[in-house]
Amino acid sequence: MFIQGKSAISIAATIALLFTLLPSFGENPTAAAEGLDDNIHWNELKHDTRDPLFRHPFGAVPAGESVRLRMQTKAGDVESVKLILWDDLNKKQSVHPMTPIGTSPDGLLEYWEMTVSSDRPTVFWYHFELQDGSRIVRYGDQPEQDGGIGEPTDGHPHDFQLTVYDRDFRTPDWFKLGITYQIFPDRFFDGDPSNNHAADDRGSRGNAPIEHRKWGQLPDNPDLSDLPGYDGDGVWSNDFYGGDLAGIRKKLDYLKSLGVKTLYLNPIFEATSNHKYDTADYERIDRMFGTKEEFELLAREAKKRGMHIVLDGVFNHVGDDSKYFDRYGKWSDPENRPEEIGAWWAWKLKKEGKWKEHYASPWESWFHINDDRGGGDTTACR
Repeated sequence: MFIQGKSAISIAATIALLFTLLPSFGENPTAAAEGLDDNIHWNELKHDTRDPLFRHPFGAVPAGESVRLRMQTKAGDVESVKLILWDDLNKKQSVHPMTPIGTSPDGLLEYWEMTVSSDRPTVFWYHFELQDGSRIVRYGDQPEQDGGIGEPTDGHPHDFQLTVYDRDFRTPDWFKLGITYQIFPDRFFDGDPSNNHAADDRGSRGNAPIEHRKWGQLPDNPDLSDLPGYDGDGVWSNDFYGGDLAGIRKKLDYLKSLGVKTLYLNPIFEATSNHKYDTADYERIDRMFGTKEEFELLAREAKKRGMHIVLDGVFNHVGDDSKYFDRYGKWSDPENRPEEIGAWWAWKLKKEGKWKEHYASPWESWFHINDDRGGGDTTACR
């Protein structure tokens, strides 16, 4: 009840502020302008994706629906505010001058507005650019990029996200009406012990070896390495128990007896970790889990039982020990296969002045964006 009451108070306060702003919208700011003094007051800058005063309607919107975006500044403080918008569907950036619409009741804050929309599903990424004379400040999301109140910066901002979806899209009924069971394949059931050591020659991330644990043994926790009795190797996510696709197939009848209709599998693509979120090759099933044929057999057997399988694809990031990045040089052959080198080696060769004309594609745009931080660690999970 306390949370509901607090939310009600917050909503009421927002509505009250909206009504107090209405008389000023469309009018010139009433506060005395400071002029072009090449200075912007950061403390008064604000955009909050969760507050209808700044973004309405809240959350994702259907295609064709307009979204009102507002930016707050100190009254009379800035010369202009621009909305910098990236349209992910069209792969295009656009710049939109925002309109000053009025001030707060006390005349201390000024509000700038712009409306955006798309007639097709897309994802908008946006931030604001504020200018006063020669001074430019950008305002974007917090580093976590989970929305809410953003932050100003002199550098490159983190963009806010706005999703535009197909209003006619419907999720399948079989997913909504049944029980979904999530499976971490390595920890579920070892149905084929013969593949437990299939990736020993590959190893784990970088030079780390694969650590095999006995079923029922606690997972390795390097945070406990200083305690008596610690039996791990001090490396995160390289301990494996042997669970595989064959193990899932052998447990289908058990899962069906629980009323399970959908199996949601953590990533099964080739990867050096046990969680497989640091994908190394999207075109291969990890050899410790089985083969393509074994996955097809699992899918057929699940279908016989009226069950569906959903794969966690994680297509928005890869591991640094992957053929796409190849930080540790396991996949690259720059001299003989220059067109197949990973992003790490492309960046390294360019830095060393060894860049050749036939290396230019497809990494040239990547260099333009990341040349100052190309050596970063892209592994999302330890």
